[in-house]
Amino acid sequence: MTSARRILLWLALCYALVPSNAASQAGLRLTYELTLRPGAREIPVALQIDGLNSDMLALELTADYGAIPDYQRKILDLRADGEPVERNDQWVVQIRTSGKDSVIVSYRIDLTGHDRSRGTTLPTVDDRHAFIPGASTFVFPSEARIGEVRVQIDKPADWNIDTSWGIDMDEYRFDGTDSDDLVYSFVASGDYRVETIEFDGIGVHTAFRGQGWTRDDEVQDFLLRVLASHRDTFQTTPFKRLLAVGDFFYDRGVTSGSAFHNSINLLMPRDRKLSDDVGFQNLIAHESFHLWNGGDGVLAYADYEVLWLSEGVTDFYAQKNLLRARLIDDEEMLEEMAGKYLRLNVSFLRNVPLPEVGSQYFEDPRARSLVYTKGALAGFLIDTYLQSTTGGVESLDDVVRTLAKSRNNVERGEKYRNDDVLGALETVGGAELVQLFQDFSSGDYRPALEGVLDLAGYRIERVDEPGYTLGIYDLGGRLQAATVRALDREGAAFGAGVRENDVILEMDGRSIRDRRALEEEMKWITDGNGEPILIVVGRGSDRLLLTIEPERFYKFRFTRKEPPLEASKAEGIVARKRGVEAGFSRF
Repeated sequence: MTSARRILLWLALCYALVPSNAASQAGLRLTYELTLRPGAREIPVALQIDGLNSDMLALELTADYGAIPDYQRKILDLRADGEPVERNDQWVVQIRTSGKDSVIVSYRIDLTGHDRSRGTTLPTVDDRHAFIPGASTFVFPSEARIGEVRVQIDKPADWNIDTSWGIDMDEYRFDGTDSDDLVYSFVASGDYRVETIEFDGIGVHTAFRGQGWTRDDEVQDFLLRVLASHRDTFQTTPFKRLLAVGDFFYDRGVTSGSAFHNSINLLMPRDRKLSDDVGFQNLIAHESFHLWNGGDGVLAYADYEVLWLSEGVTDFYAQKNLLRARLIDDEEMLEEMAGKYLRLNVSFLRNVPLPEVGSQYFEDPRARSLVYTKGALAGFLIDTYLQSTTGGVESLDDVVRTLAKSRNNVERGEKYRNDDVLGALETVGGAELVQLFQDFSSGDYRPALEGVLDLAGYRIERVDEPGYTLGIYDLGGRLQAATVRALDREGAAFGAGVRENDVILEMDGRSIRDRRALEEEMKWITDGNGEPILIVVGRGSDRLLLTIEPERFYKFRFTRKEPPLEASKAEGIVARKRGVEAGFSRF
């Protein structure tokens, strides 16, 4: 046998020993079929998985999205090739494939027990609409290479369909190597008003439902303006397509929303004009900023310790970029920050370090609220300090751009941690800025904030307002028991004996079923003359009768000093880097 023939034989033998399943080398192929029906109480889902090459497969029951704890229990009748899958009340389960190269997984999503008010994280269906967040809908193989994903949606013939992957297609097909395309997605189907607008040459699909005091085109125009401000902050656009779903859903100015990957979901107020309502404006600015700074943006956090930057600093940038777009003015910006200062003051966790607050985000509602307020004020502190010491040459923008260069999730899949944030602060502002941030984050935050405001030529003032209050600032969900979560420790309710986690059961003899009922009673107090009221609170197994004398409303203002202080007079803060006048004019 010649040497050449030996080589050919050896190559043929090696080839025979290599697994011949080309599909497994290319990754699994996933085909989903969702069935949507008007008024349904369940959503049947079938998933065919092709390209298997092992005896066991791990399935993740939902993306582990902490805002929906135990959601995996809403996934019913999980089966693999018709056989029940053993459940363990965990996010990941194992199914036996017995060496087959294909398996069909089926399950049903239970829609009972929640409505559209939870529609930022949970699927909902009514007689005319369905809204499907991928994170709580698509079961998918865990830690497996995915080559291709197909999604087929069986819906009524007169329902349109709008998704993160495109609009009005019979089948959606995309590269599955990044499962975020599947998990961080939205599907909106039904009687939506659909239109495509353009941002920087990118198609932005909008889908609206419901009616309100604001027109669809006003929301579209506002969205384009804040997207432009966000782009200018990062000097890049991280998405190549965008779906914005808007629902005129709430009353009394309530808002909520979410944003993932290439999608924004907005639950908007019916009874507010976008042009006049700061909360409505903040909703759009905040959620759209998450396309850059969030779980899947240019800046993506590696752990919950930096949620203050992902959520709180996003809240600050919502205001800052509204100001840049000339949608609000300096005074409105400062008023919003002063309101956050008040909410920080009444939080029981106000002196807890920001990384620790973030780590408690999904377990403690007080921490969830504080991530936004204290995190936003941290952004305000950093931005104000840098602008004041450099005359507006440097700002928080330089910090986030520095962080994005070192940890760019979109380009390199790199997520940031707390040490990365401290490193970016030091790069831009030196050791003094790092120390300033740590002083604010841990312990008593007031000297650091007051010092920076002094440096910028401002002071904090307490101002009385019309009306009366009990000094209770957080009562949980609107349809949940009226549980006290934040109290003014110098306020009327605290002085009368009300404490954190007390449940308000009665007020002047009237039963209080939930927060919404208490809000109705509070109107009488706000507009009253300050007469004492009797309340009954539940504390553990005890019921306590307390008398509260309402006090006058107050708020804080960040007021301009005349003339601005010289930097050398600002106690605890280093002198200006370049000796220029401080101010907020360059926000």
